[in-house]
Amino acid sequence: MSEPYPGSAEVKGHVLIVEDEAVVGIFLRIVLAEAGIHATVFHSAQPALEAARAVVFSAAIVDVGLPGMPGDELARQLRVLHPRLPIILATGYDMNAFAPMLRDQLVRVLEKPFDEPQLFEQLRALHQTTV
Repeated sequence: MSEPYPGSAEVKGHVLIVEDEAVVGIFLRIVLAEAGIHATVFHSAQPALEAARAVVFSAAIVDVGLPGMPGDELARQLRVLHPRLPIILATGYDMNAFAPMLRDQLVRVLEKPFDEPQLFEQLRALHQTTV
């Protein structure tokens, strides 16, 4: 059986998804499941942060425009909890605003809207950084 998306076979583990738009979160979970990757979706930062204290995730996909706590702040807090956690910041905002975070080799910014190949390219690149 071939991989559903190029590069998806290289990505393993349990992915944390934090996305306030339920439809987008479900879409991401389904796309990852089709590639054989388990994912847990949260719709706000605080429950995701609590889960990250209890579960070791292999990567995180975090929407920047979260209610309550912005996604980039959540990413900073996830980094404190798990220094080697690969993080994708998904945003429709100007990517230059996140330039300081991009100095971290384990952080990528994925501009919305994005498609499945773009998502897996970023996950694959982050996976290669951690092995």
